[in-house]
Amino acid sequence: MAASDTLRFARPARTRRNLVIVGAVLAGLVLARVVLDAAWPFVVLGGLLVLPALWDITTGRVAELILHPDRLAWRTAGQTGEVPYADIEKVSLDTRLDLSVRLTLILRGGARIKLPPECTPPKADAAAALEARGLTVDQSAFALL
Repeated sequence: MAASDTLRFARPARTRRNLVIVGAVLAGLVLARVVLDAAWPFVVLGGLLVLPALWDITTGRVAELILHPDRLAWRTAGQTGEVPYADIEKVSLDTRLDLSVRLTLILRGGARIKLPPECTPPKADAAAALEARGLTVDQSAFALL
């Protein structure tokens, strides 16, 4: 892949996995009410916790990480931004204990920008693409914070 190519990673909210999880939670709440005679406030509270995921699924939200020839950009439901490669000292890819990957941009002035996890590609793909654009990538396993 040439450095002049634009690389785009997109993660839609409307996936089979998310639909199954939301469906399972809602089915569990119904079963808790019918079989276990769970109190309505607990069922309603559980339903409220599913609403953000249900909203993202119904509106078809997409989280993106875009590697342009000269800058890195990201877009999620709640956050957007872009940083020129010249401002990035290094990129940190950390695997958390829950096996999720967190991408942190460490800028030349010492500031840190933590990208939202929903726009982070798989660790190997991210490291290869970032290194192809001349960025230094630090990878660590099982970072707590």
